[in-house]
Amino acid sequence: RADALHRLTDAGREELLAAGLRTVVDLRFEAEKKEAPQPFCGDPRVVVRDISLFARLNTAGLHAGDEGDLLAALYRMALASCRGEIGAVLTAIAEADSGMVLFHCTAGKDRTGIVAALLLLLADVPADTIAADYALTATLGARLHDELLRHMVARGQPEAEAKRYLAARRETMHDTMGYLAAEYGGIDGYLGGGLSSDRSSRLRARLVA
Repeated sequence: RADALHRLTDAGREELLAAGLRTVVDLRFEAEKKEAPQPFCGDPRVVVRDISLFARLNTAGLHAGDEGDLLAALYRMALASCRGEIGAVLTAIAEADSGMVLFHCTAGKDRTGIVAALLLLLADVPADTIAADYALTATLGARLHDELLRHMVARGQPEAEAKRYLAARRETMHDTMGYLAAEYGGIDGYLGGGLSSDRSSRLRARLVA
């Protein structure tokens, strides 16, 4: 999983290609793509799949002023209402040509965090490890998140609220996985609503090969 790729240099792109990159799945909104164009578009060596993961997500029920984990509420809402898009993303990964698949959004945390968690669950990775992987974003993405925080505040969003949206806490991912288990019986039950058993098997085989 990755954040937005527009900062890649020519050397950085070539390094990814040399490492085996063959498919990029872009999870961003159209406005994000216009502001920060996809650097692999037009490159015949890479297949770019555009699947806006949150395009139909209605966050009207989220209230930033409420107490509680705002991101966990967002992730639960996304799992419930973006099941078709999530299935499309996982299908794109399952059916990708051999080689590296990179999926990304802008911050590399929310849309990609959900997808990464589902993939890791499918590969039978322990929940604590998945939550720790998610929380790494707070360290590895610190510089980018500081930049995003400045942009959000400059656009009029209260700083405290912006920080809640940019957080990456283990508890948030544990809460999300708990919701998945309680509401759908776990990863297989959830994927059964948006991914065929054949594609699910192919994806699992790809992950643990």
